[in-house]
Amino acid sequence: MMQRTSLDVYFRIVLPSLSRRQQQVMDVFFEYPDRSFTNAELARALKLPINCVTPRTLELRKHGLLRICGRRECSVTRNNANALEVAE
Repeated sequence: MMQRTSLDVYFRIVLPSLSRRQQQVMDVFFEYPDRSFTNAELARALKLPINCVTPRTLELRKHGLLRICGRRECSVTRNNANALEVAE
């Protein structure tokens, strides 16, 4: 579960420095804090093509905001895929 301090830091410091698309991706995670997402699941949630989401999740991983939490079956593609969650 995401800590209140993590949310405070995100909204005060991190959010203003992100691009609009990066913010949209992070918003999905904050809307569902106890859930992981694959890139395809994020794309479906945002109603965007996956090629608009995958580069943003990679950027957010490089910034240390998201991390891979394992592999599981994607609810969209039914293939095994990396699942992402907010890095604490």
